[in-house]
Amino acid sequence: MKLQNLSDEQILSGTLKWAKHEREGLHGVLHHLCEVERRRLYSHLKYPSLFAYVVNELKYSEDAAVRRISAMRLMTELPQIEDKIIAGSLTLTNLGMVKKLFVKKKHSATDKLRVLNQIENKSTREAHKIVCDILPELKRREVGYHDFDDDLKAKLEKVRGMVAHNEGELTLVQLLHKLCDEKLAQDLPAAPRVKRFVREKMRNQGHVRLTKNPRTEPKCSNCESTHALEVDHIIPRGLGGSDRPENLRLLCRACNQRAAIVSYGSKVMGRYLKSPARSYLATLDPGSNGGNLCGDGRHCGIDYSCARTKFETLEVKPWGIRMR
Repeated sequence: MKLQNLSDEQILSGTLKWAKHEREGLHGVLHHLCEVERRRLYSHLKYPSLFAYVVNELKYSEDAAVRRISAMRLMTELPQIEDKIIAGSLTLTNLGMVKKLFVKKKHSATDKLRVLNQIENKSTREAHKIVCDILPELKRREVGYHDFDDDLKAKLEKVRGMVAHNEGELTLVQLLHKLCDEKLAQDLPAAPRVKRFVREKMRNQGHVRLTKNPRTEPKCSNCESTHALEVDHIIPRGLGGSDRPENLRLLCRACNQRAAIVSYGSKVMGRYLKSPARSYLATLDPGSNGGNLCGDGRHCGIDYSCARTKFETLEVKPWGIRMR
């Protein structure tokens, strides 16, 4: 494409046209990311999360990935802002700022739309001032993963996975608050470590060994993540699978959900899986509740492929999984 021979008017109109195409392309990317997350397709490619898929497969930078995922989740929750994203009146940077506000302080859908209307066509500086006026604590710089070394990042991710079933997906700041609160609440010195049970005793207590080496850390058999691990039936019990060890495998939550979608279909599992796309899907199918299997608004750590049978609660131990 030789631009040197074009007139000034052609250059300006062409730039405007390509900028519009770029925004329309962004709109398409956000819709596709919504569907990738709804179907847990990143698990199909052995990625432990949507973020990992966007960074490693789509080749976005970490900051660009966070902005697109935040915008996608806002768009699925509030479809009214789609046209504003296409028009460019709501930028990814500004959407990312209000997403942080909505995470830290609960807002109704009406309040969220009012805030989004306030930052429409605003510069980043103006939008930041509006958001900080609503929640002054956002003026402080947030701690991010880039502030820590790789060893600390790995430890934090491991702890996030350990508490994910009971606490949900915590942000880094929320996780640090939780760890500090738990430590400060202890009146006594830390208890000494309990010795490991011998293998025979673990077998008698009903532990299911899912790793070849019991001394190795349990991880997902698909993507090798250690986050929010769950026991999955290779052939679901709802389809005649047994509880025998050869029919069991260890999966992270995302891979477990993807396996259930493959077995039962996204339409069936859409009634059980909690997803950021539930509001968007409800506009397409008002009869869809988009919840999870527990029905209480939180992740329960069960085998999603057994949706039509009784549920299991799982206890992850260094040596394997215990089904209670």
